[in-house]
Amino acid sequence: ATLVTHHDKEFWMVLDDGTHVHLNYNSTLTYPLHFNGKERRVSLEGEAYFFVAKDNRHPFVVSTPYGDIRDYGTEFCVNTKTQQGNTSVVLVKGKVGVIPNKGAETILHPGEKAELTGNHLTTVSKVDVEPYVAWNTGQFFFDGCTLEELTTVISRWYNVQVDFESDDIKSMRFTGALNKYDTILPTIHAIKEVTGIDITLSNGIMTIKDNE
Repeated sequence: ATLVTHHDKEFWMVLDDGTHVHLNYNSTLTYPLHFNGKERRVSLEGEAYFFVAKDNRHPFVVSTPYGDIRDYGTEFCVNTKTQQGNTSVVLVKGKVGVIPNKGAETILHPGEKAELTGNHLTTVSKVDVEPYVAWNTGQFFFDGCTLEELTTVISRWYNVQVDFESDDIKSMRFTGALNKYDTILPTIHAIKEVTGIDITLSNGIMTIKDNE
């Protein structure tokens, strides 16, 4: 079966084995109605958050255009659309193996992000998992978060592109909370009021520049 979400919809679902999947906007998940065989395999185009049901005899595998993510009983986020030709995997809890189309399996630990570019594993780095958890839960609590990190979350939530006209303002820091299910305009207004910077939204692009 195939589930497709559109630009303004996301979807929660439970697979045959009890695995919960949160599928983000503009995403496609292909999955069997019943898992058979030695592994539980699904295919993803877009972004999804997985809570995998544990089954040591039948590994859970997420297939993407640039490689597979093999789960070992865990909670993780996969995005094939961060940029063209790229898949990112962020491990929140547990353990996953990342298997590029060309290359050996690399095991991730909680708090690590893997990047697959083309058919190769290019980087593994430590990240703050909070923005990825926030996308799933709908609540983002931040303490000393930079404007760049904050707008990354906003971009993911509202499916907009962020364009900074100055690198200097990326490092502005904030403390507070955001609710994903509020509309984007009050969020933009609040940031403008606090910082005095200029933010415009047009054709799905949020442009940020210093007023000076």
